[in-house]
Parts: sequence; structure tokens; C-alpha cells
Amino acid sequence: MSKKIDFYKEWEINIPTINNPLLWYQLVVMAGVGASYVFFLLLGLNIYERQWHDIPDSFVVGLTLFAGMFIAFSLIMLIFFGRGSQTKYIVNDEGIVQQTFSGKIKKFRWLGLLSIFSNTGAGYTAAGASLLSGSRDIISAEWKDISRIEISSIRNEIELKDGWHTVMQVFTSPEEYDRVVEFVRSKVEVSEEESEKKSRTFANRIFLTLFALLFGFMLFPRLPIHYIAPFVLLTVVFALFTLWSDDPKKRIFSLLLMAVPVIGSGLGLYMDGLSDMDKSGAIYAICIEIFLLGYFVWLGWSEFMQSSILSKNKELEI
Repeated sequence: MSKKIDFYKEWEINIPTINNPLLWYQLVVMAGVGASYVFFLLLGLNIYERQWHDIPDSFVVGLTLFAGMFIAFSLIMLIFFGRGSQTKYIVNDEGIVQQTFSGKIKKFRWLGLLSIFSNTGAGYTAAGASLLSGSRDIISAEWKDISRIEISSIRNEIELKDGWHTVMQVFTSPEEYDRVVEFVRSKVEVSEEESEKKSRTFANRIFLTLFALLFGFMLFPRLPIHYIAPFVLLTVVFALFTLWSDDPKKRIFSLLLMAVPVIGSGLGLYMDGLSDMDKSGAIYAICIEIFLLGYFVWLGWSEFMQSSILSKNKELEI
């Protein structure tokens, strides 16, 4: 049980923009995810049409698009929110509410459309919420949904996290910082202990599933190792079962997921060797194929380890 502290406080503060590391990180993520959509589309076409020599060009296009999007988003942020964002916080025993008062939000709500490029959820700073989620002037979080916190006394900042991303970024005055940190720690104390026992969030599994389907599709065309189609189907199926099954099935499917790419690639090399290595761009194709197979091996290993930790925690509870 969390400690019962009689606490209610509300305050207003100007959220910084330029010296806000989390906000810059979110801009990098948003630009990176947006550029990766185009890159993987071009890469898939290169593989499907066996135009392996065009793979570096696709990478350059993706990198250029990333740089362009990051510069554009940064300029928009600095022009509209360079002076920060006036924000109000309300903290009580149930949770925390964040309200942004920037008039620019209502005038530039179309900026919220930029968030379609990002896979992030509610984890925006107040200034970030103004820029990337303009339709939401108010966001809130209950303490039961917070699994851990990160603090920075230099910036008088508290990051509330749900395990894999920031739910809210809280700023206070230097005078109130220690008291607010003490209260927040008391409310998420139980959650911090339980966070190690939680499995992947639903959004995280959706994200990994999309990559499994995308990378599986990219393995179907013939590549130098010649990972044959039946093994591609098995790999994708085992990946889906690994992500969406419960113990003990999860551990079984995760072991199979680690084994199938190794067996399939070994069988392909034994039967055909490295094919088409004299073809222009073959070295790029084999690097991509190794990366794709490595993703599935990593996914199986990470899910197996996570499942084992959860199983041990349950045994200790018993």
C-alpha cells in the first residue's frame, strides 16, 4: 500500500522549450518514424524487384527525409513555442492533471496532425503537447497507471512513466520541488515494485507485431541466403504467437522463434549456398537479410527472458 499523504496542490509554470531534452528526443522520434515509413517502403520495393544496388539510395532518401522533417518540426516549435508554454498542474491523492494555456494551440490545432508520423502516445511534455497534440489542452494521469519516475533536480523536473514511455513531464518551482517529488514517490512506490512484473504494454506489442509482419513480408522475395517461404510463414506465425500468448505457451513459441531462423537460414545455405552474390548490390541484400532474421531471433530471446522473469516473480509470491 502507498503511504497516505494529505496533499493537494496546484501551480502554474512556464515549460521550457529549447533546454527540454525530452521534447527534442520526441521530435527525433517523430521525424525518425515518419522517415522510416518511406525508407521501408522503398527498401521493400528494392527487394521485391531485386534492385539491390538501389538499397543505398533508399537509405539516403530516408536519411534526407529524416533530416528535413526534424529541421521543419524544430523550426515550427521554435517559431510558435520558442518562449515555452504556460502550464497549470493539479496534484492530489488520485492523480495529476496538466493544462496548457497557450493561445497558439487553438490557432494552430492543425499541428496536431503531425503526430500521425509518431508511434508515441500520451507521453508528450506540456510544450510537446502544445506542438504535437494541439487538440488536447488538458491531459491527466492516475497514480495507478504510473510505474516509475525519473527526476532532474537541475531542471526541477519529474518524468512520470508507464514502463516504456513518458506519460507526463512535470515541472515545479525550485521551492516546491522537493515536496512534490516526495509526494509523487510515495504514490508510485507500489507501482515501482510491480513494474518489473508487468509484461509488454498493448501498444508495445502492436508496434512489435507490425514490424514482424513487415519484416516477414520482406523475407519472401529471394535473397542471397534464400530463406525459403515455408520458414518465412513459420517465423511470422511463431512471432505472433510469441507476442500474444501467455505462459507457458509464450516460452515455447519464443524458443521456436529463436530456432526457426537459424534452422531455415542454415538449410538455405546448405541447399543453395549464397546465391546471386555476383549480382550488383548483393552485399547490401545479405546485410538486410541478416538484419531481418536477427530481429526475429532477438524478439524470441527478449520474450523468453521476460517470460522467465515473470514466472520467477510469481513463484516468489507463492
